[in-house]
Amino acid sequence: MVLYIPGTADPQHVLTGQRFSSKTNYFALGEMPLKNASNGDGAGVNHHLAKQTSAVPGTIYLRPVNPTDPITAFQGDVWIRKDDANFNPAYWRSDVTMFGLRGVMPNRSAENIHLPAAAVTVWANDRVFLQPPQGYYDGSTWVTTAAPQFNASNIRNGVNLLGITGTMVEGRRTATGTFVHNGAQTSTINGLGFTPSTVETGFFNTVNYVRIGYSLGQWYGSALTGNQTQPLSTTFHQSSIFAGGFTIEIPFASGYTITWRATE
Repeated sequence: MVLYIPGTADPQHVLTGQRFSSKTNYFALGEMPLKNASNGDGAGVNHHLAKQTSAVPGTIYLRPVNPTDPITAFQGDVWIRKDDANFNPAYWRSDVTMFGLRGVMPNRSAENIHLPAAAVTVWANDRVFLQPPQGYYDGSTWVTTAAPQFNASNIRNGVNLLGITGTMVEGRRTATGTFVHNGAQTSTINGLGFTPSTVETGFFNTVNYVRIGYSLGQWYGSALTGNQTQPLSTTFHQSSIFAGGFTIEIPFASGYTITWRATE
């Protein structure tokens, strides 16, 4: 004879350690696991690790039991927990909060679109490296370093460095040219781009080869006839040197083509 007790419960429907009677179960022990604040399997006694996790933008899903696990009961102060070392405030912006936790990564793009580099390294004949400060960048920020001497005048003439074409001429710069003396007492040459330290001029005046020049802070002049050189009596007090050129006094009539050379 089998005793059949009214009810629908089976052992898996009743907490472990509890007695019940139902159907053919008389005073039977339940088998349903109970998870509570004292038997956790996480770092804390009331932390129970999630069996599965899933995430979509804006939401994380934690499954406390697997679909194939026995029916499980949860009681009291219980937390479902999932550990992930990448869930770290250092990995998101300081103006963003995730699940109540504010990030600590500086939002550099909100600070300055021209941010000073944390470090600068130059590989000779290759490239320049600018190290950005640690933080978040949205793509609009430039990392910079001060270089007040990085200009065209400090780069060899014709050389292009990072888009700047140099204008510096190595050694002492020179300039040459000719002009026709128009009869005025002086003639001026300007626009040289430097201050001459020496000036040399020469021309024929049908009789002599005349040289007028400037060197060692003084003007001089001479006339060559045959193989005899005679100094000119002119004092050249109207001649001068200035930034970018010179003015020269020519004590002869007009019409002569004068060749000149100036050196920095």
